[in-house]
Amino acid sequence: MSHYDKMLGFHEWLLTKMDFDRDAMMQKPYNIFEQLDNGLTGSMRKAHALNESQSFLVRTTMDFNNKLDSVEFKFQYHYSPVTEELQLKAMLASMDTEKKIFILGLNSSPPTANASYEMLDHQRKTKLAKKIINEQPVNKGKRI
Repeated sequence: MSHYDKMLGFHEWLLTKMDFDRDAMMQKPYNIFEQLDNGLTGSMRKAHALNESQSFLVRTTMDFNNKLDSVEFKFQYHYSPVTEELQLKAMLASMDTEKKIFILGLNSSPPTANASYEMLDHQRKTKLAKKIINEQPVNKGKRI
């Protein structure tokens, strides 16, 4: 197995380990595995030609809550021609107006797809609760 295949295979495995639905990720137009393959190929060529690291994005969407909620995930990858390694640097999860960015270190992994959805859903519910509380009429000095 080539070094390229090992890099690609590891990142495909990482995405499935993070509970991303393999079938959903392979749907057009956002087949994440094709995006990963194309992004890595292009980044490697450019990185070695320019002798500088290159970054690229891949994205996918997943449905949650019986398909009532859709979350878009964007993954930022970084290829270094010096180390000849591919790193997942960040993940952005967004749903409606809610967004969550996860910056990753060398030994860290982003949260699972379900955990990301739960965080976004919690943000949305918290904002809604605050809005409801702030919109309630205030009875100044009146007894009910």
